[in-house]
Amino acid sequence: MIKLLYWAFVATDLAALCIFAVLGLAAASSSRTSPLIALLLLFVLPAIPLAGSVWGYLRTSSPVWRSVAFALAVAPIVITLASKAYTDARISSNTNAQGDLTFFRAGPQRDLVEAIRRNDAAAD
Repeated sequence: MIKLLYWAFVATDLAALCIFAVLGLAAASSSRTSPLIALLLLFVLPAIPLAGSVWGYLRTSSPVWRSVAFALAVAPIVITLASKAYTDARISSNTNAQGDLTFFRAGPQRDLVEAIRRNDAAAD
């Protein structure tokens, strides 16, 4: 089961790298970037840890090294999910009751800005 899960993570990482490479190549000409540089930065360099993970997973039967290889394969997904959770938390802390983004977190400064927006001189 773990072996299947590992290869599923590797396939997901590889698919994401391919998507980034294609998008990078598509944007390279409009940004006046060499397609080779875009391919290097968006596919080759990020694929090195993934290739190391696969190499380590296939070359050893040690549970410790296989765990390290598994962690390398899972790391991009964990980082993406943690980043999404952090961003959602930051956005929700800067959202008022109506769902609008505000500059300040909840507190006196946001109350002052909301009062100014409502043109409520008594609340100032």
